[in-house]
Amino acid sequence: MSVSGPAEGSVNRLTRVDRPRFAAASPRDLLGCGAAELPIKDRRTKRQRHLDVASGCDNHRVTSRRGLLNSIGTTGGYLRSLLAKHTPLRFDGSQIGDIYNYLQINERLATSGQPTSCQFEWIAAAGYATVINLLPADSENSLAGEPELVAELGMRYVHIPVDFKAPREQDFERFAAAMSEARGERTWVHCAANARVSAFVYRYRTAVEGEEPSVAFRDVEQIWQPYGVWARFIGPGKRTG
Repeated sequence: MSVSGPAEGSVNRLTRVDRPRFAAASPRDLLGCGAAELPIKDRRTKRQRHLDVASGCDNHRVTSRRGLLNSIGTTGGYLRSLLAKHTPLRFDGSQIGDIYNYLQINERLATSGQPTSCQFEWIAAAGYATVINLLPADSENSLAGEPELVAELGMRYVHIPVDFKAPREQDFERFAAAMSEARGERTWVHCAANARVSAFVYRYRTAVEGEEPSVAFRDVEQIWQPYGVWARFIGPGKRTG
């Protein structure tokens, strides 16, 4: 299947499709299960905070202003993706860099939040061979039919659903195996907002590839500031620059 990419230098526009068969989404629909995953509020108990301090994992004590600002930006982008799903507004943009929370890690690895169907065509046209998805299929802004779409575009699809509230070591082991299998290929890793992915990629870069934690963590901070279970998941070896 031949897919042409978006025109280079074209202008990113917010477009409105024709009047919808509109059933307005309620605030509960827009801010319900998905909003609970957003990296804004510290939901730890007082005892959990003390344990985090004692273990060296109290991310809130060392949070950078940049990380907090990017957390807010990630939250806004996530809500925008829900608006695109529940309303006639569209935010696809016109190039790969417009994909929600897109971040190029290196020549062979890129990460993002949930791409749209059109954006997956751009990813395939850019030469990516493997798509790894960490977003559970029943999540609020997941893309229906994603496995079939990715296969139709000629890319390999790997699905590792990660519970945002409880990432597991088994999830990381599967992720590391998938990354090793795709070594040498261009790989695109996504979830809902690039929060799960940034943490998994950070661990892979530091624990498997031996990259300096302070360098790898700069890319995490471009997306958000991990807290709670995610601060513990990436480990106490993380250092901010």
